[in-house]
Amino acid sequence: MKKILLLGLFATGIATAHAQSASPAKGVDFPQIPASQMKAAKFDNNKISGYEVGTSSSTYKPTKTKKKTYSYLTGSAKAPATETLIGNTTYDLQSNSSLQNRVVNNGNGTLSVVWTYSSSGDLAAADRGTGYNFYDGTSWNAIPTARAEPNNEKTGWPNIATTTGGVEVSICHNIAQSMLTMLDRPTIGSGTWKQTEVTLTDQVWNRMAIGGANGMSIHHISLRAPSGLGGGPVNGVDGALLYFRSQDGGATWDKQDEVIPGLDSTNFTYMSGDSYHIAQPKGDTIALTYFGGVNDVILAKSTDNGDNWTLTKIVDAFPGTVKYDPDANATTGNVIGISDVNGDGVADTIETSDGTGWVLLDHSGMAHVFFGEMSFLDDTPGDGSWSFFPGISGLKYWNESFGDKAPVIITGALDLDGNGQLDIIGGDPNTGVGTYFMSLASMPSAGIDAAGNIYLVYSAIREDLSNSIQNYRHLYAMMSSDGGCTWSTPVDVTDDGLGTNDFNECVFGSIANLVDNSIHIVYQRDVEPGLAVRGDEDAFGTNEIVYLNVPTTDLNTTPFTCITFPIEGDTIFCSGDSVQLMASSCGTGYSWSSGQTTQNVYATNFTTYTVTVTTGCGQDTYTKTTSSPATAPTVTVTASVIEACNGDTISLMASSVSQGTYVWSTGDSTQNITVNAVGTYTVTVTNCAPNPGTASVTINLPATPTATISGTTTACAGDSAMLTAGTEPGASYVWSNGATSQSIYGLPGNTYSVTVTNCAGSDNTSVSVTQEPAPTATVTPNGATTICEGSGSVVLLSSGGDSYVWSDGSTGNFITLTDASQSGDYFVTAFNTCGDSTVSASTTVTIFTQPAAPTVTYDSATITFTATGTGTFAWFNNGNVVLNEIGSTYTPNWQDIVGDVITATVTDANGCESSASAGNTGIPTGIEESNKAEGFAIYPNPNTGEFNIEFKGTVGRNHISIKNLLGQVVYSNYTTASNNQILNLNLSELEKGVYFITVSDETNEETQKVVIK
Repeated sequence: MKKILLLGLFATGIATAHAQSASPAKGVDFPQIPASQMKAAKFDNNKISGYEVGTSSSTYKPTKTKKKTYSYLTGSAKAPATETLIGNTTYDLQSNSSLQNRVVNNGNGTLSVVWTYSSSGDLAAADRGTGYNFYDGTSWNAIPTARAEPNNEKTGWPNIATTTGGVEVSICHNIAQSMLTMLDRPTIGSGTWKQTEVTLTDQVWNRMAIGGANGMSIHHISLRAPSGLGGGPVNGVDGALLYFRSQDGGATWDKQDEVIPGLDSTNFTYMSGDSYHIAQPKGDTIALTYFGGVNDVILAKSTDNGDNWTLTKIVDAFPGTVKYDPDANATTGNVIGISDVNGDGVADTIETSDGTGWVLLDHSGMAHVFFGEMSFLDDTPGDGSWSFFPGISGLKYWNESFGDKAPVIITGALDLDGNGQLDIIGGDPNTGVGTYFMSLASMPSAGIDAAGNIYLVYSAIREDLSNSIQNYRHLYAMMSSDGGCTWSTPVDVTDDGLGTNDFNECVFGSIANLVDNSIHIVYQRDVEPGLAVRGDEDAFGTNEIVYLNVPTTDLNTTPFTCITFPIEGDTIFCSGDSVQLMASSCGTGYSWSSGQTTQNVYATNFTTYTVTVTTGCGQDTYTKTTSSPATAPTVTVTASVIEACNGDTISLMASSVSQGTYVWSTGDSTQNITVNAVGTYTVTVTNCAPNPGTASVTINLPATPTATISGTTTACAGDSAMLTAGTEPGASYVWSNGATSQSIYGLPGNTYSVTVTNCAGSDNTSVSVTQEPAPTATVTPNGATTICEGSGSVVLLSSGGDSYVWSDGSTGNFITLTDASQSGDYFVTAFNTCGDSTVSASTTVTIFTQPAAPTVTYDSATITFTATGTGTFAWFNNGNVVLNEIGSTYTPNWQDIVGDVITATVTDANGCESSASAGNTGIPTGIEESNKAEGFAIYPNPNTGEFNIEFKGTVGRNHISIKNLLGQVVYSNYTTASNNQILNLNLSELEKGVYFITVSDETNEETQKVVIK
């Protein structure tokens, strides 16, 4: 299979640059679309707000598809998976980029699943919220027909997880409240959800996971609403990624709005919605990765439950201090508006992530990162947009054992017809595939089993399946049983071999982190490639939420991609010494030219060393040449401190050099020395190189110290506060209480000063320690406290403490009440940090029960609609209010309601209005039309007693009989009729009501209804 190089795809006069060179992944070649079809498409970063707050009312229009016959070729194997429909949604954007943790394997045979639900069939999606379903080990619950939020507020992008205590938790972003909302309940799979707002700021597009040593720490990340959504920058980053933590299952949040160092303005000017993922923690080890397009891919990891973080740049898209901002007008400097990575002011094609990614922690706590490959170009500064290449196909992988090596491509969309390239409908990836702004292989999700096997699921186009306009995407699965070194042959797990999904778009596949005998996948499918919410902006329709159970034994374990790397290690040393050469750790066997069969060898000769590495994909050969130094040895010097006073002890350490002899400017001849005076120190190192190497370090006197005191300056009664003076070079510390240590404990009600002295001078400062004030407790309603059920909510705010417990058991500084059952008196207990408490006065909340929807009946004799209930009524004709009709009955003109649907609402004495009644069509169609039978017609109908009978087929002598509802004959006569003859009758003396007219001859009889008003 021929491989199309990415470099060749952009041979159009635009420079191509890669921030990192690709490391080899041996075992498979990845096809691309033909170079002539690789066209750029524009992405407007500012449009991201449209994907959340649009108000289009487009409705569903069915699209017909035509079945295509295809041959399923090699490169993938079919899997006998089991699919179950568990939900629906018309809002088809489950994520802008990376996927949420949307399915939990509870470890006991049960599963919990969430998704973004709506049935409104439009972009506004007023009923959008959390779709939830539960598998009890035997069967799924019924497909939900409403969102899970008890407050009935518009939300989106839910995540789900469970605590070790069995509490089920879901967090989503709440459009109605402009913050994040948490749903939780104490029993997994059953019970009533409790809804709590967990942020006070406008946060969107969150990701959540639960871990910690006790399994009760909730970690979630989200963007502060960017400018496009009415928000703004945080510390110079528009749409900043912020971290939140609760260590008690969501009762309190000890970390809020925290910016993780490095995921800030040092690397970013903006951050993209959903372009991040947080892994299922392993105890106190947490990992999250940011995958923003046209930007760096960065792993942040904490091993102490989120207190401290280390960062790794997996892709350094803009090296150095350069940052990209599509709104910037500059082409040079630290913040630029073009994709220039080498500082020459010319736009380069950037290779990084498409924004869809996943991070997984294995059982040792090592992070494994997956993301879709994408190339970007921005040669127009300041326009807020860039170009991407939708024809790129590649899914990349990296783990922490790679170190500073670049991620590698392990899979992509498959060349199923074996012609060496990907074939897109129409030869144009801008129109021939659904627009997700992603790679042709993207949306990765990963899980792990008890044995440490890693499972990967992703969505990729099928070049052999289309609706004749666009190619379909399907879900593929592959696995690694050796820590990510070898990846198995991808299997289309949505292809059952029977054609069930031949013409379905299968996307947004999220898998449970815990894989047992099966991979548990939840995905979205429908018949139309692409989306309605954005991108293609297809017609809105029903999308199915599908649970897919894939037995792990049904994956194709044939190696597909094997990752190996070149030999590592130093190559320059002196004769008689040695250096260690290290082959790739992913091999299953090694054969060195020096005869060894171990992974690593020691080189003692100046020659070329060759190693053949055996993997499941075959053998790969690498070489490395060793030599004696041709130039002076490289040496570096580090110092224990770079500022000190004369007389202080300072350690100087020179780096190790092969067969090096060290001579310092002090006359010492050891590798490391100790000095006690400021100045410049030089070391000269001599070895077998023709010239010696030197290095220097300068130790300076410190500046005049600045006295500072840190620590808590409040303490509880009978307790103390720890005060610490700031560290200064060579300093001594004298406190006002006589202490000479750097830290002391201070008692409330006292002021403490410290004098900091070193060889450059002294300084002093002071602080006062106060007693923690007693809490106060105040409840303030945020709006009305008397409402009607279904019309909104009552929000009560608390103040005066550090934490709060409400009279209904809720925690947090506010509660939201919506149901009539929540009426009553509410108070809050406020606590300070010492645990002291006080109780507020009560606030009465009244939520009137919404009256029941009336039942509307129709009396055809009087053309009267009657509604049940007590109060003031409102009548509606096809949803439009009927003016001046407020009684329980409504008698319209019959001409005004033919074929119309009549509904009513009732407003009770509390001013609460019911929902609308079921519709009643009193006169289904024009009675004139329905009464036109074959024999005769009556019109007008209804009438005031004067009407016409037109004879159609009952020609000749006919008997006309008219009866009332009691069966009494009120009119009888004979007439001789011809075809289309009209007989006029005037029965205006009859009472108003329904009558039956029978026309009969010797062989036929026909009866019709007439209404006299």
